[in-house]
Amino acid sequence: MLGSKPISSPIEPNTKMCAHEGKDSEDAMMYRQLVVSLIYLTQTRPDLSFAVGLMSRYMQSPKKHHLEAVRRILRYVKSTIDYVLLYKKGGDCKLVGYCDADYAGDHDTRRSTTGYVFKLGDGAIPWCSKRQPTVSLSTIEAEYRAATIAAQESTWLVQLMKDLHQLVDYAVPLYYEIGLEHIKTEDQTEDLFTKGLSAIKAENFYHQIDLIRRIEADVER
Repeated sequence: MLGSKPISSPIEPNTKMCAHEGKDSEDAMMYRQLVVSLIYLTQTRPDLSFAVGLMSRYMQSPKKHHLEAVRRILRYVKSTIDYVLLYKKGGDCKLVGYCDADYAGDHDTRRSTTGYVFKLGDGAIPWCSKRQPTVSLSTIEAEYRAATIAAQESTWLVQLMKDLHQLVDYAVPLYYEIGLEHIKTEDQTEDLFTKGLSAIKAENFYHQIDLIRRIEADVER
C-alpha cells in the first residue's frame, strides 16, 4: 500500500454492501487482521468509524469486494496519516451531542446504524457508529433508538464531568430535559458515523470536530 494513490474519503457515498454476493476472498485471515487493526485506529480517528464498522460485519466470510473496500480505507489512512484531533484550552467548554440513524441501512438484516458524537467545546470526545441490535419498523423508530443510546452516553459523560469537578449545570442538548433541536443537513455532524460521504462534505465535518492536519494544529496551539 506504500505506493498507492491518495484518496479523499474512506468509503464512497451511498456504498451498499452485502454478505453473500460476490466471490470469496482468497485471504480471509488477512482481511480479519486488517479490520481488527483499523478498529483499533478508530479510537483516535472518528472519520474511520462508519467505514470500519461496516467492514467489520463481514469478518466471518469476507468476499473479494469487501477486501477491496478495506484496501480503500487503508489508502485513505495513508492519505490522512497526519490528521489529529485538536483540543483547545480555554474558550467555551459546553458539552453538546449529535445523533442520527440510517434507517434499514444494513441490506442483509435490515437493521439501522446508530451514529453519535459528543463535543466538549469544539473537540470530539466520545463517538460511535454501531448497528442497532433489532430491526426498526420506521425511520422515526430508528431515530428514537439512536437518541436513546446517545442519551445514555450523555448521562455517563455528565457524571464523568462531575467526577472531574466540572459541573454541568445545564441541559445537555440531547438528554435530560433534552434540548432536542433540528439543524440543517450540512451541519449534521453525526452523518459522519452513519453513511459514506463525499470528500467535500466529509472535510467540512472534520473541521466541525477539530479533526485537522497536524501542521494546522501546530499553528493553532
